Amino acid sequence: MTPIEAKNAGLSSRTRHGRAMNAVAEYFRSKLSVPNIYFDPKPATPQIDLLAVDRAGSGDLHGAEIKIPNNFASSLPTLQAYVVRLGTWPTHYRYLALPSTPQLVALLPRLKLFSSDGIGRVGILLVSEPELGLPRVELAVQPERYRVHATTMQKIDKFLARSRPDIEVRI
Repeated sequence: MTPIEAKNAGLSSRTRHGRAMNAVAEYFRSKLSVPNIYFDPKPATPQIDLLAVDRAGSGDLHGAEIKIPNNFASSLPTLQAYVVRLGTWPTHYRYLALPSTPQLVALLPRLKLFSSDGIGRVGILLVSEPELGLPRVELAVQPERYRVHATTMQKIDKFLARSRPDIEVRI
């Protein structure tokens, strides 16, 4: 372990999670068209760490859960439990952000990422913490669009109408 990696390992789980949230937000900011990004949008989506709404708040919903704890145990049952939990989210695209480790990458092909009804697949984002600089995000598994019911969208729309995004493009 290099001195910088040891320093990163010495960061609290909360700090590592926050740094990963910023990296995932930056990933969405660069990939979506005029996104509005919300950190911890609990009133609308109690389980989501980050919600990105494409096209200045009028487009598809992208939700990400970030799992970057210290001492991350990358077992198939643990990862599958995270994926199952994402199945209940009210977003069109669902992502699980995980630390980029060789052990975890080896488990990805064995994960069941598709929705039980066949419409939607969870995307996997890998977060690496380089020796120097900010965490980086890489798309490991491309998500596929989920169906979101109209009543759920009405609840989300109410949240979006009364909330300011944490990150928005100012024009």
